[in-house]
Amino acid sequence: MPRSFGWLQKPLWNESSRRPACRRQPGKRRPCASAVLGVQALEPRLALAATPQLVENINFGDGGGSPLEFTTVGGTTFFAAWHSTAGYELWKTDGTTEGTALVKDVYAGLGSSYRSGWVGVPAVGKVYFPALWKNGAAVPEDIWVSDGTESGTQNVTSFPADGLFPSNLTLVGTTLYFTRGKTLHAIDTQTQQVRSVKTFATDVGPGVAFQNRLFFRADDGQGQELYSTNGTLHGTTIVRDINTKQANASSFPYKFTVVGNSLLFVATDGDSGFELWSSNGPTTATRVADLNPLGPDSFPDNLKALAGKLYFSASNGLKREVYVYDPATAAAPVRIDVNPGSGVPSDPRDFTLFSGKVYFTGVHSLNGRELFRLDGTTATVIDVAVGVNSSDPGWLTVVGQSLLFSAANAAADRELWRIDGSGVPTPVKNIWDGGSSEPQVLHAVGGTVFFSANDGVRGRELWKTDGTSAGTKLLRDCYDGNLLAGPSRESFPGEFVPFDGKLFFAAGADHTVALQGRYLHSA
Repeated sequence: MPRSFGWLQKPLWNESSRRPACRRQPGKRRPCASAVLGVQALEPRLALAATPQLVENINFGDGGGSPLEFTTVGGTTFFAAWHSTAGYELWKTDGTTEGTALVKDVYAGLGSSYRSGWVGVPAVGKVYFPALWKNGAAVPEDIWVSDGTESGTQNVTSFPADGLFPSNLTLVGTTLYFTRGKTLHAIDTQTQQVRSVKTFATDVGPGVAFQNRLFFRADDGQGQELYSTNGTLHGTTIVRDINTKQANASSFPYKFTVVGNSLLFVATDGDSGFELWSSNGPTTATRVADLNPLGPDSFPDNLKALAGKLYFSASNGLKREVYVYDPATAAAPVRIDVNPGSGVPSDPRDFTLFSGKVYFTGVHSLNGRELFRLDGTTATVIDVAVGVNSSDPGWLTVVGQSLLFSAANAAADRELWRIDGSGVPTPVKNIWDGGSSEPQVLHAVGGTVFFSANDGVRGRELWKTDGTSAGTKLLRDCYDGNLLAGPSRESFPGEFVPFDGKLFFAAGADHTVALQGRYLHSA
């Protein structure tokens, strides 16, 4: 059954490099020249340990493998990649050319098996994933498992091709839960035993692991409410019927966030609207507070657990501001008005813990969207773009003794910035002299932050930094060596995943005219 994919919401590259047709239309593929499935060995491209290399040209001469869904288990990173004769299928790599290979063509032949939502299970050294495949004349969607070998890659479930598909894979201990329409299922990953836990009145929603149980949203005739399970029918119970305003009314619990010994979430009781709720186990759920007594909802958002507390945004009916809640106490959430005496809401987001303080981005009534630091219940603005213009900081990333982020100065040039223990913002490096390098996708690996940026000469490529100007360098222009290299030929590195001291990522490559598309790299 064709369905939408959530693996990419805001691409940094041209969508023409993707191959969605073979994933969404079983049994169909993009027209191409005949090719033999396999990897094409390239000349060595690793000059230094920190220099990125093209690990494999999976789809030689036909646009690259466009790898995604990186999932690391033990010494192996699994991922999905495209090949013109197999579509999107299961691959693996250990970061070497020899260790990169197709594991199995799950949807044998011309179709693509790939579906999003892979889960690695370290205890058994395997990856579980939903996949489309041909079972005789039928084309069902099942849960598959792989240990990295072709023989060890097989379907765990055997569902009919009835238009339903498994989703919401969630690991609790060694039990993997998933939903399929109205039914909650569980897999014992040590024995591969599959059991149907319970069938509900409507489709089962997503869940979260908490207290060695699965907490999730479901409707058993009382509306969409909070349930928990230990994997047995008897142990699957409603935590609380939160919305009893009307018969079969729903509380729609969502935004599950574990903080210490509490599960915090957003739900409505039908009276106070969508507010913050808390559960301490399978039989209790209480509203934390009515944060908007003037109206129907406060709509808590941007929930982030930091140092045993919950930081989030909510509206009191007048403005959306910062709230801090400590579930270990009985005290109500503390509201922090970033702009006291002003009607301007701060709309906070990106809560990040650094050097014992919580930083976030928000709107200041005089300075626009800037960086803030919380000192107790006081929010101090850090005006990066001094004056009324917004620096609009983003990609807050902690590495060592620095908080790195992307921000614009007063001239609207967006570059890489840092804050050290003093709390003073300083530009790290002017990567594009006379323009904006727009650093994006900051990702810390050890003491290094990798990111993409545009220096105005090579286009958007992979950079690294240790938080200093001298340590901020272009790692490689992946289009270097091609006659069309330049700002219009950029690799758009993304989908970063750390592994064994390395960084895997997907990026374009054009070492020769024949190599154009997205490929698996490591740094």
